[in-house]
Amino acid sequence: MSRRRFLALSAAAAGVSTMGLAACGSRSKGASSIELQIASPAKPVKLALTSDNAAIKAGLSNEAGPLRIANFADYVAPELLDKFKTEIGVTVELSTFGDDVEALSKISTGAFKVDLLMSTAIDLLPKYVALKLVQPLEKSYFTNYENLWDSVRDPFYDLGGQYTVPYTVFSTGI
Repeated sequence: MSRRRFLALSAAAAGVSTMGLAACGSRSKGASSIELQIASPAKPVKLALTSDNAAIKAGLSNEAGPLRIANFADYVAPELLDKFKTEIGVTVELSTFGDDVEALSKISTGAFKVDLLMSTAIDLLPKYVALKLVQPLEKSYFTNYENLWDSVRDPFYDLGGQYTVPYTVFSTGI
């Protein structure tokens, strides 16, 4: 598995699975704080892009590492991290959390230093964006991005997929 593939898969988890959050920070006239909109399929939200929180530049060389990931406890098999290090030569530092609120708390206080967050709380994404805890994605690093279904490439909680990419897609039926 290539580092790029691992990042793409993991970032996908950071998207729909992880950070696929709902709303967008916007400021109304006279507002002293950011108002967060709650997204829904009936009321999709485009998250704010700001000049002081730009995406990383395109065309950069791979960093030496480590790759710092925050994810739910027991979600990633240790063998996968070992295999990634063997194949790619980059160590993965995994920080774990019990729920999405704990992740937000640890990231916002600096207790977690992360390159990639895997979450499921689409309602928290607007907070991550408003606090500039996440950067917009530079999609040129995701070589198969255009192969994604429109519904996951352009999710209602992050129109245009500016901050998120899907990790997995599933449905439950009876």
